[in-house]
Amino acid sequence: MDRYVTGCSCSNSSNFAIADNTSAEGYYSWARSYAIADNFFQSAIGASSENDMYFATGKFIFLDNSVISQNPNLNGARCYTKNFKSYYSTTIADLLNYCGIHWTFYAEGYDQNPNSTQCYPNYYDATDNPFTYFPSLINSSERYSQNFRDYTSLYSDIRARKLPAVSYVKGLGIHSEHPGYGTITAGETISQDVINAIKESNTYGENTVIFLLPDESGGFYDHVSPPPQSTIDNQPYGPRIPFVAIGHQIKKNYISHVQMEPSSLIKFIEWNWLNGRTGQLGTRDTVVNNIGDMFDHKKTGVKIPSH
Repeated sequence: MDRYVTGCSCSNSSNFAIADNTSAEGYYSWARSYAIADNFFQSAIGASSENDMYFATGKFIFLDNSVISQNPNLNGARCYTKNFKSYYSTTIADLLNYCGIHWTFYAEGYDQNPNSTQCYPNYYDATDNPFTYFPSLINSSERYSQNFRDYTSLYSDIRARKLPAVSYVKGLGIHSEHPGYGTITAGETISQDVINAIKESNTYGENTVIFLLPDESGGFYDHVSPPPQSTIDNQPYGPRIPFVAIGHQIKKNYISHVQMEPSSLIKFIEWNWLNGRTGQLGTRDTVVNNIGDMFDHKKTGVKIPSH
């Protein structure tokens, strides 16, 4: 061997990790019980914030974690002192707002002291929320309070039967499973809490689908090469990331081989809530596959496109 792992300058024992069905029992159980995609790639090679933008806009905005939201009054923003910037691209959230579709980003630790200068991974980090970079979404105080809420509000909204049509849920860095910041067990626990709350709800248990996925791979090696770079923004794809769909309307014990990425979720939101018209952002939502292969069409009552 060429000492690829042991001979490089950054090598150490942490380069090796495995999560079997005892250390990641929940993930194995969800994947076996519902549907998992084995051809789901992170949208770009870079780090979390870069990839988060593909959940919001479906295109490249900035490299790695290099930029901070321009608004210094945002919760968690004051732990940064430079590289502030705003962006004016249309997001999937803008389209939902325009059509009167309620959405919320639930972030763990969001209600911590907004003036705090303490950051990731134990405190809320404004860079973990891609929608806060866009003035169209944060400059309205009424809409802002509805769309950006603390993680604990997710549970009160479920109990009050006020869950929005589209929800994003993100934990603190210590629950991110990112190497060096959080364990797989910690991330699995918070995921299990969310899944249990929804499945046990008489209101949402039968008609809510949960998509479970990270924003990037964390740097782990994968033997499957990514697809060629996107023709939309000329960005090369990153490694595969796990994508699990959970819910009554999802296929059981199923593996999808359809190539997908985070922008596929934008395409699904457009199809499901925005009059069936996909590609409305004019970004990767025009070319990526939809996620319909994960659904049991006998239970949905309609065939959700896979392309």
